[in-house]
Amino acid sequence: MTRRTDPKAAMIEAATTLFRRRGYEGVGVAELLAFSGAPRGSLYFHFPGGKEQIAIEAVTRAGVAVRDGIRARGAITGSVEEYIDTALNGWAENLVASDYENGCIIALVGLEAASASPALKKAADDAFTSWETELRDMAMSKGLDAERGARFATAFICAVEGSIMMARTRNATAPLMTAKDSMIAYVRTLYADMQTHARKA
Repeated sequence: MTRRTDPKAAMIEAATTLFRRRGYEGVGVAELLAFSGAPRGSLYFHFPGGKEQIAIEAVTRAGVAVRDGIRARGAITGSVEEYIDTALNGWAENLVASDYENGCIIALVGLEAASASPALKKAADDAFTSWETELRDMAMSKGLDAERGARFATAFICAVEGSIMMARTRNATAPLMTAKDSMIAYVRTLYADMQTHARKA
């Protein structure tokens, strides 16, 4: 990677790229430095907490970026079903373009950090929580009530994360397409259930 004038930004960018491909344990500090082009002396100057601190910042920034992406996609889609369709198709294109290397940094790092780093685990959980909130609000803006919007949000994240892992394992987008169809069907049942309860009220 070409050396950048901002070593801190370069290391976070390198961490984001490498962690989403191989997880937290699969990447060493030396590789982070080599990939970023940052001088070795800058590591503990910018990140006195070492690799863990770099990972926390990378996870936090990635979480914010995805949250903002959810909001932006929600603003240009007319229904929850359309949102699901474009989001899963987008992930399929991303995986194919990266030759199935680019997974989700939040899921990979969060899973590995569950017992090793409470601070990193919290950063991952905070990211997931922010996504749930954004997805719930998006669903509510398109007609679901708060309860069903929250159920959709959690289910959608689970479906996306699981299908990404299967797609990377199989080098195929089929799991993502199955998740897409299943989530669209699930959302339609949520709408139908809401309408049924409204008629009975």
